[in-house]
Amino acid sequence: MKTLFLTILLLSCSSVEPVIDDGPYASTEKVKEKLTELEKKAESLADENGWLVSESCDSMLWSGKACLSNTNLSAAEQNGKYFRTPTKQCYLTGASGSTWSRDMSLGFLNCLIQQKDLPAIERHIAYGEENGWKMGEGAPQRIYYSPALIGLWYKAARILGHDYGYTEVPNVYAKGLTDYQAHLQMLDIYLRGKLDGKISGTMRDRLNEHHNRLPRSHFYAALNAKYGGTNNDILDTCLGYDEPIGDYVRCDNEACELAEKIFTCKMVLETLGG
Repeated sequence: MKTLFLTILLLSCSSVEPVIDDGPYASTEKVKEKLTELEKKAESLADENGWLVSESCDSMLWSGKACLSNTNLSAAEQNGKYFRTPTKQCYLTGASGSTWSRDMSLGFLNCLIQQKDLPAIERHIAYGEENGWKMGEGAPQRIYYSPALIGLWYKAARILGHDYGYTEVPNVYAKGLTDYQAHLQMLDIYLRGKLDGKISGTMRDRLNEHHNRLPRSHFYAALNAKYGGTNNDILDTCLGYDEPIGDYVRCDNEACELAEKIFTCKMVLETLGG
């Protein structure tokens, strides 16, 4: 009897984490409904290739993160080489300092993984191997792939069925990054976690750092929650979109706002198992 009393007392004093409202199934359905609504709106703004065009020439980033049902990223391809936009004109007109960049690469890879498009990944790797991983024209710091980024592309190929036998070089997850560099770091962590099914302790620290720095960023909050962070309102990162997206990216129109919201809602579905 004494043991039973102590058990009841301990249970009554212990803390219980909040449960996502209405149960996992109902929550998943709500997110799916919101995602469908956002995707329909994005499709109405997209071009004939399902691209969300950005005046800042970051169209590949946004189109890749949204990855609509009709998104055809190969519209910007030239024998495995890719460009920021289907027109391939941003660098030529001076609207951008390069024809390609690392953030374009990660947005692009996100969609190829989602579409399970191994042939496109293979073509891009072949172009990289043939050109010393100089992936475009313009500022060198933008167009050359780092060993870690090269490894991420090989990892994606391996997961989808082509093992190149490449020995990966671990990425370095520096503290204190902000703006687009922090966004790149978070997108890299998301993709590696998606491919590996887990992240490292250092990656976990960066999630917490960026979420604490920009707690109103839905992307950061959702990714933090996905890997056991302190945010308990993961549904709000998709359903409660009354905040603009983070100041970590150059978003210049409604299309990129929608892309970020779609990307986050898909991440929430992954977290809920939907």
